[in-house]
Amino acid sequence: MYFSGPDIEFLLEAAVGSYLIARFFLSRFGRFAILPPMALEIALGFVLARAHLASGVIGSPTYLLGEAGVVAVIAAGGTHVLVKGSDPLVLRSIRIAVIGVAASILFVGAVLVALSYPFLQAGVIALALAPSSAGVASRVLVGAGANRTREAKTFFVTAVFDDMLGLLGLAVVEVLVVHVGTKAIVGLIFEALVGLAGLAINRLVAVKFGGKAAPGVAVVTWIAIGVVAFAAQMASASPIVVAFVLAMALSHILGEKKITAKVERIGFILLPLFFVSLGAIAGGFAAPLAMVLFASAALVVAAVAAKLLAARIGFGSPGGVAVGVMLSPRAEITFVIALAGQAAGVLQSANLFMIAVVCIVLGTGASVALVRMVAKLQPPQS
Repeated sequence: MYFSGPDIEFLLEAAVGSYLIARFFLSRFGRFAILPPMALEIALGFVLARAHLASGVIGSPTYLLGEAGVVAVIAAGGTHVLVKGSDPLVLRSIRIAVIGVAASILFVGAVLVALSYPFLQAGVIALALAPSSAGVASRVLVGAGANRTREAKTFFVTAVFDDMLGLLGLAVVEVLVVHVGTKAIVGLIFEALVGLAGLAINRLVAVKFGGKAAPGVAVVTWIAIGVVAFAAQMASASPIVVAFVLAMALSHILGEKKITAKVERIGFILLPLFFVSLGAIAGGFAAPLAMVLFASAALVVAAVAAKLLAARIGFGSPGGVAVGVMLSPRAEITFVIALAGQAAGVLQSANLFMIAVVCIVLGTGASVALVRMVAKLQPPQS
């Protein structure tokens, strides 16, 4: 569909505006009001885009740049899979991630079915709201100097496995809903082959450079990951999944923390473009607003309950409540899965709006609760 110059100009201005307002004004005010930038960017993106409903947003430069931001953020998270820590920490984190995702799918799905949502629609929304977002809690923890506590370390490792499970959920949506049949098989095979190729390259480079690649190699590798990720769409593969798998496979080559941090920072800068595009895609909807908000409130309760339960069981101490709060926010992968469902015609504009409301409430609520808990977190054991 034809996408006009004014539409592109407005969406770019809206995205930049939402970023500037959230980062440089409201985030400073948020030191007192405890408003996380991620939740603000989602909210402002929807509000600004809602003021100018544009058609053909999926094909716009705004959306493509926003998608690049998501790819960068999630790929950077993939480099943390090779965790430096004790086995108990990793095993505990895997247990919390699995229980949390499973409980979230069960609780959210049950709420939606009880509200008379069709099973397929309920399933896609439940999968979308299962993985946590590390962005909100990590910023609060780093700002409070509590990112080295026992609970924080457990959270960071768990968030990585949460991402992995979320991407498996995306693969399920794409196989069963978006790319049915041969395309789905081709896409999954492509993603698997990319991962194996990445492992082989990682091994060769690691041997050549004695276990640690030069910074220049890391930069070239990051650029290659971006190119391969977007080229993967021609093979019916998800650029998000491909980027994450490659980042995991090439962890040793991408071991330069400063370069990875810059990639992640670029991703967060582009992320508001994604949220503005999402707001324009959601557009108007015919469902009664009161019903959408009621469903959103029910999903917030279900989503929080799932993560608190998982953390309490997996962490095995009162500190598990704090870990559950850290895992409560949802953002990037949630919207990626939701958009896959929307592109396949399973989810409607009202569903996207509802998911956005849930993410905003969870992000803000978790930030407020975590700031109050941060002083009671356990210091790292010597």
